[in-house]
This record gives sequence, structure tokens and C-alpha cells, in this order.
Amino acid sequence: MFHRQKLYVTLAVSAGVCTGVGLFLYYRHREKLNSSKTTSNIDYNHYASIRKIQDDQNEASGGPEASGMDFLNGTSTLTAAQAVILTGYLSDYQMNNEAKLQSVLTTIANIGTFSENQIQLSNAGCIERLRELLVSNTNELTQRKILLALNNLTLNDIAITHFTNFVPQMIQFCQTVAVKSLLRLYGLNLLTNMSVLEYLHDEYMQNIAELSSLIATVWTSNDEVLAMGKTLVNLSANKSNTENLLKLTNVELKSIVNYCAAARRSRDDDEITEFEDILLRYLTFYCNIATHIVQDLKYQPGLSTLSKSTFLDPKPHPAGALYFELFDQDKQMSAKSILRPQYSSPVIHQYIRRLVDAMDSIRQSQFESSVMMINDEFHQSDLTVEASTPKKPSMVSSINSIEHLLDELDKNVDADFEDDDQTILADGTSSPSDQSRASFLSAVSTNDTNPVSPEKSLPNENN
Repeated sequence: MFHRQKLYVTLAVSAGVCTGVGLFLYYRHREKLNSSKTTSNIDYNHYASIRKIQDDQNEASGGPEASGMDFLNGTSTLTAAQAVILTGYLSDYQMNNEAKLQSVLTTIANIGTFSENQIQLSNAGCIERLRELLVSNTNELTQRKILLALNNLTLNDIAITHFTNFVPQMIQFCQTVAVKSLLRLYGLNLLTNMSVLEYLHDEYMQNIAELSSLIATVWTSNDEVLAMGKTLVNLSANKSNTENLLKLTNVELKSIVNYCAAARRSRDDDEITEFEDILLRYLTFYCNIATHIVQDLKYQPGLSTLSKSTFLDPKPHPAGALYFELFDQDKQMSAKSILRPQYSSPVIHQYIRRLVDAMDSIRQSQFESSVMMINDEFHQSDLTVEASTPKKPSMVSSINSIEHLLDELDKNVDADFEDDDQTILADGTSSPSDQSRASFLSAVSTNDTNPVSPEKSLPNENN
């Protein structure tokens, strides 16, 4: 008994310790998230005296990076105060000195490669300042440096919270800048980095039509095509995005393969590798989507629910959507003829086999769904007829019932005549039984001329 009590006490203490540690970690995580969501409305006057001293040092050296301070040349981690000071330079040099502003942006981009600095800069409101600066500044070099700094700051699960409502702006930005420019490529890379974490995926899905329009403009530059392919791979890794990604246009498999087929006519091995890298990204995207679809169709608890899967409904998808690449039988057969083992990369061959197998599974599911829909329609029609029409006695049962009644009546009459015969014979008179029996038979025979017979009454009941 003592050992049992000791065991109970030990378990209670262990549970209390685990609960305490869990609560401590939970509140610590909450504090980090709350601190990461602070706005850029920071009182920079608190650090005005420190910044003034550094400004005096920078005037002689030509820029903040030449002042000799470690945090400005990216050789050490930032403190909270240093992050605020560095962010303050974005406002100080925004209108006065473009060269110094670009120097500060380069410093932020370099320092922003460290995880600790990403958190400090985001808490200091640096991301919000960079977003505002991207809209207000029209200098192309400055915009490139802003995008470079933002690209480095996105790779953090806390800093990414400051990029809320930024995806639509970047999609529009990439559509307005010149094609094949570094500025546009940096913007596409930023879209890729923002899609690494699932925090902003809903913003991509809510702007799926605009994303389709952007995809249509990238097929003139290998770098842009590759950047967009990386973005699609990141988005397709999230299964909850599948239904919206099926609405994407301008990602036809035939067009992608034909675009990459130029490598076969090239003698440059580097170019062949580049095109295969592009093809691998889009094959990965296709395989991710197809795998999610197959898993969803197989997850259905029974074939009767297979026909109700949302993936089998083509109505919400526009013409030329990705949906038809995977569900249209002609497209499926075309994909098999296009995806031949003609590439040097064994990884590409592996993804081709995966995609073809997934398409076969989808086609099999479509067939099963069609069969079940037909069976359900017949079953439903049978239930409707049974519910609306009462069951009626069959013709054979009706005839048997009438014959049985006649037999019973005949037996009763015979029994009555037998009693009469016995009484008359006792008196010695003639027997009237023959006349009575003949009279009864003649009465029964009149039923043969009755216009409503049992056989004819059944059709009337059916009517």
C-alpha cells in the first residue's frame, strides 16, 4: 500500500512539473509573437542622441558602413537599440541622400541573413519601413536593394508575420516592372521566399487569378520561369491549397515540356542542365497536386462517397485550368505521349513515372465514380417508384383467392343439399337435390358472361 501511494505521489509531481514547463514554454512563445507584431510606430527620438553622434562620424567617412561600427558592416548581431537606430536611417536618408540610403539598405540586407538580426529588425519596424519605401521611391537601384533586404528578412517564422497583405502588392509590382529585368527577378524571388512558410498561403489563394496572369508573362526568361516554378512547388506542398491551385491557368504540361525541349537542340551542357532544372520544378508541382488528389479520392470511406468528391466537379474551374490537365482523358493520354524517357536526369524520370501513375489512379477513380453515379440514379429511381406506388396483388394470387372462395361456397351448398336429400328420402318422395344442384350450377355459370372478370379488373387497378 505504501509503495502504491508513493507511486501516485511521484506521478502527480511529474505531471505538475510537465504542466509547469509546458505553460512556461507556451507563454514564452506568446510573448515572442506579441513582440514580433509590434508596429513601426517607434519613438526614434529616444535614440536621437546616439544617432547624432554616429551621424557626425559618418559625415567624415562618407557613409554609415565606414564608421567602424560592427553592426553596420554585418560582423556581429544586433541589439534592440541598434536595430532601431539602423531602421531610423531609412527615414533620415529617404529624401536627402539616395547614396546613403542605398548604403543603409545594403547593410540591412547583409545583416538580415542572420536569424537573430531578422527578429530584431522586424521588431524595430524595419519591414514596414521597407514596404513603404518600395512604394514611395522610384529609383530602380534603390528598389532592387529594398527587395534584396526584404528577401533576406522573409526567411524567419516570426519576421514573416510583418509581411501580411504584401502578396497582392508584390504580384501587381511584378506585373508592372519590365520583363527580364533584375528588379522583376528580385520581386519574383520575394514571392518565392514568402511562399516558403505557410503563413501567407491564403493570400496567394485569394489572388489566384492575378497569379495566373503573372505566370503568363514569365515564359520569356529562364530565370523568371524557374523562380515561378519554385513558388508553385512551395504552394503545392500545402494540401489545403490544392483546390485553388487547380484553377491556375498558363501551366499547361505540353507548353512546359515544349519550352524545355529547346535543351535537346542545344549543345551547351549548362543550358541542358538549366532546362532540366526548370522541368523538374514543374513536374514536382504537378506530382504534388496529383498526389493530393489521389490521397483525397482514396480517403473516401466508400465508393458511394467517391462521386461526391469536390475534385471530380469541373464547374468551378476556368477554361485552360490545371484541373483539366489532370482530369480530362484526352489531356491524360497526351501527357503519356509527351512524358517520354528522353532526359539525362534520373530524377526527372522518377517524377514522370510518379505523375503517370497518379494520372492512372485519377482516371480509375473517375471510372468508379461514373459507375457509382449510374447505380445511385437507378437505385434512387427504384426508391421513388416504390414510395409513390402502393404494392398491388398479383394476377395469380387474385385468381387463386377467387377460386378458393368459390370452392368454399360450393362445399357449403353441397353440405346443405346433402341434408335436404336425407330428409326427402326419409319421406319416400322424389329427391329435389338434382334440380337444386342444377339450379346452383346454372347460377354459377352466369359468372362467365359477367363483363368485369378477375383478369380484366387487374389492369384497371394498375391504371
